[in-house]
Amino acid sequence: CPHCPEALREAAKLPPEKRPYLVVTYLREGDVEKAKEKLAEAGLAGEPYYLAQSPPESIQGVPALVWWEDGELRHVEGTGAISEKLGLPKLLGRAEVPDPPDAGGINAKVAAGRIDGAVIGPGGVLSFNALAGPYTVDKGYVEGVSVVAGVYGLEYAPDVGGGVCRTATALYQAALNAGLEVVERHKHGLPVWYARDGGDVAVAWPHWDLKVRNSTDRPIKVRAWNEGGRVVVELWSPAS
Repeated sequence: CPHCPEALREAAKLPPEKRPYLVVTYLREGDVEKAKEKLAEAGLAGEPYYLAQSPPESIQGVPALVWWEDGELRHVEGTGAISEKLGLPKLLGRAEVPDPPDAGGINAKVAAGRIDGAVIGPGGVLSFNALAGPYTVDKGYVEGVSVVAGVYGLEYAPDVGGGVCRTATALYQAALNAGLEVVERHKHGLPVWYARDGGDVAVAWPHWDLKVRNSTDRPIKVRAWNEGGRVVVELWSPAS
């Protein structure tokens, strides 16, 4: 199933004594070896599993978590329900923004490193500028390109820190995907190539900021990194 690899990778993160029993089912002829390969790919090589030609009638989909409780066979289906049952961290929102390896990409990577690991408490507000700024050479930023006010209006011009808005945009989009409240956000006065339909964010130290409020009752952890020509931001709720 399309969700099984994700569920198996999550199970592999648990200590062996806390891992759920694995049940392999819906097999076609010769698929046992393929099932073993999928376990190995997820980091579960050699993990014991049960082989069932068909699952209990009450289970309609996979992945499913099945357990015995109070004399009854109980189960939940889907990666979200399984993660909640096992007390795993929950991904609230995720976003990717193109980030080629130019000067702006260097700055986006520096900014991603500065917001990575930040925790927003319940009701708290994350300030992008407070974490990533100021955008100066001594903070590791280089000369990129920004939208600035010129003699004849807005224009693209060299600017130290140009490119950090890619990371801010990824954070903004991840916050929207997580359903969080955006307290402050500014847009570029000119189009930017990495965000469509006006879904961009412009930040400038110290006045233009991106601020996101944790409107949930649990802490939220920010993960941010660069890979494969993209800057990625994820927002996680910790394990219960």
